[in-house]
Amino acid sequence: MPDEQIIEEDIKTESQKTIVIFNTYDETINYNIQLTTNEIVNNENDYVKYLPIFGKIKDDTNTTNFNVSLDQNYINSSAILNIQVTHSKTQKKYLCDGSLFQSISPKF
Repeated sequence: MPDEQIIEEDIKTESQKTIVIFNTYDETINYNIQLTTNEIVNNENDYVKYLPIFGKIKDDTNTTNFNVSLDQNYINSSAILNIQVTHSKTQKKYLCDGSLFQSISPKF
C-alpha cells in the first residue's frame, strides 16, 4: 500500500507551519508575492544584510516583474524557504520551493 504512505506524507507537508517573512506585489498589482519559511532565524550579527531577489511572472498575456528581499541569515540556515504567488483576482496560488536559494553564497 505505498499510495497510503504518500498520502500521509502529503498531509504532514501541508500541515507544516508557514511564516511570511516578506510580502509584496508585482508591478501591476495582479499578483501577491510572499517569501515564506517554516521557522524564524535569529540575527547573528549587529546588523542585517538583505539580498534583493528579482523575478518575472509570465501568464497567458503578460510578463510582469517583482522583487523580494531575503535576510542573509536565512542563507546558511536549515529553514525551508518558498516563494508563494497568489493571483489577486482568482486567488489561485502557485508555490516555488526555495531550492533556488541553495546556490546563493553567504559571502556577498
